[in-house]
Amino acid sequence: MKTTIQLLQLITVAALLTNVAWASCPTFQILAPKNGQVVSTTTPLLKVSVSSSTSTWRFMLHKDPNVLLNLTATSTCPKCLISVKTGVPEYKLAPNVLAAGKYYWKARAGGSCGGSFNSALRSFTVELPSTESDCDALTPPQITSPADGSAGLSTTPFINWSNSSGGKTWRVLGAYSKSVLANLSSIVSVCSGCVINHKTSKSYYAVPKGVLEPDKTVYWMARSGNDCAGSPNSAIWKFKTAPVDEPEEEVNNPPSKPVVTAPPSTTVGVSTTIVVTRGSHPENKNVKVHCTSSQSNYSSSPYVSSYKSGGVTTYPKFVWTNSGTKTVYCSSFTSDGLSSGSVADTISVKPEESVSLDTPVIISPQPAPKHDRLVRHSWQ
Repeated sequence: MKTTIQLLQLITVAALLTNVAWASCPTFQILAPKNGQVVSTTTPLLKVSVSSSTSTWRFMLHKDPNVLLNLTATSTCPKCLISVKTGVPEYKLAPNVLAAGKYYWKARAGGSCGGSFNSALRSFTVELPSTESDCDALTPPQITSPADGSAGLSTTPFINWSNSSGGKTWRVLGAYSKSVLANLSSIVSVCSGCVINHKTSKSYYAVPKGVLEPDKTVYWMARSGNDCAGSPNSAIWKFKTAPVDEPEEEVNNPPSKPVVTAPPSTTVGVSTTIVVTRGSHPENKNVKVHCTSSQSNYSSSPYVSSYKSGGVTTYPKFVWTNSGTKTVYCSSFTSDGLSSGSVADTISVKPEESVSLDTPVIISPQPAPKHDRLVRHSWQ
């Protein structure tokens, strides 16, 4: 018995000496996953820090922490779910190894320094999202407006669809070609041929200005999604935007012709009044009047006034410098230069009246006696 006990003691001491000899490499830190972290994937990345003189690392994982607690620094943990030696300080788990649940793991390093102690025990929990079968229950939204085939819409239409069961977000897509949408997978969010590609948490979308062109047929559809996945694409509808309205050409109408009333006659050098009934304008714009006459004081500087259309304007300052039949020309026009055309009236300008002197008749002196030397003249 005594011999057996001594033998066990020798074995234990030898193991301890071996462990100490192995564990001569520098310590390192666990980087990921953080202790107690919840991950949403079955392929997490196990990662540690790099230490000097270390070139290999071993990662060991199990659901039972007791399997890892009593490992020596040289054990390869044959009972572990994962026991992998790598040449880099990280290891990404392969698919189909882990399921949902809690896992425990350790790591150690090795190299020219020998080896390190096992790291402290760490844990992480795998929590997976809803299964794909749950996502299949998500139905595509029912698009409602604009109605399929609508035409004459503005380039900023309001697009609506139904709030499908289970949907939390929606993606609406639009293109000028139906094939762009027909060939688009429901799991692809990038659409190079789309003019509309908008994700929203509301079951409608107001297309902003500048997205759509006028006079274009737009094909559109929607799909819904949640934390799990997305629905199939909806049916594809279409609408057409209205063409650009051609601006109406501004019609500039001239005023009507004025009515000119000149007196029958006047005299050279006398200020004469000319009466003009201004032409009217269909938009009731201001109307100017232009009157002139040759050999008058207004021949080079015509008289111009601006009044509301219609009404009467008088010209009391026409003065002619010579006699004869004169013509007064008047026209109505707007401020932008549209003229009614001229209207004329004539006036007879007479020469200045002169003082007429009769031929004198001698009434005296009468023949007088020769002795009468006084001569008298009388003018009648």
